[in-house]
Amino acid sequence: MKAFLRFVALGCEVGTGLVVAQIGVIGFLLLLVAALLELYMLGSRGIARRALANAVGQLLRRLGAREEADLRCTIYVPTMMRRRWAAFMPYCGSAERPPRRFGLRRLKPQQGIVGACVRHGEKILDVLTEEQQGDRLGYLVRNWGFTKKEAARMSLDRDAYGALPIPGGRAGSLLGVVYMDAKGTETLTPELVKRFEDVIPFVAELVVRRFDRAYD
Repeated sequence: MKAFLRFVALGCEVGTGLVVAQIGVIGFLLLLVAALLELYMLGSRGIARRALANAVGQLLRRLGAREEADLRCTIYVPTMMRRRWAAFMPYCGSAERPPRRFGLRRLKPQQGIVGACVRHGEKILDVLTEEQQGDRLGYLVRNWGFTKKEAARMSLDRDAYGALPIPGGRAGSLLGVVYMDAKGTETLTPELVKRFEDVIPFVAELVVRRFDRAYD
């Protein structure tokens, strides 16, 4: 409960403009996700992983993500000197299933849709064509800068990818990147992406600032 209240106060400091009495179900889920993320980062990972996955799943479905699309998201933040960008929460999805065991994934700025978002500082969306779906591993190698070994360790059932920048306090700098992927080429609709842009950066910026991950 203390963690939850700290994040409510932090939400006001970040300047989101949300009023707790008016935020409704989505706003409550945002704050709940933020509180569970703090518990996760403080080391209660066995307990918090399932609760966090359930809360994020509820949030994604409330935002309009279909369970069968298995829309997943996580947050990438820069490591020291910004030589890598690391996911610091489990991949959580709209499908109601336990999250798989999580190892910290690190990407070079030249790799993947996250790297493209970092380099250009703007939203990047990528939906695979039917031909690209026939060789997902090759597509990740040729188009996104991964080695075959790296690509083979990824989920090769994804049809759509997205990356949303979390702007920093300095022109051109990023606090982090919200990453998402999904099954189905019709999943990442403009309406769904807009809902992400409206609410997901609230949690992301809250958590990134809380753990001093921004190196401005």
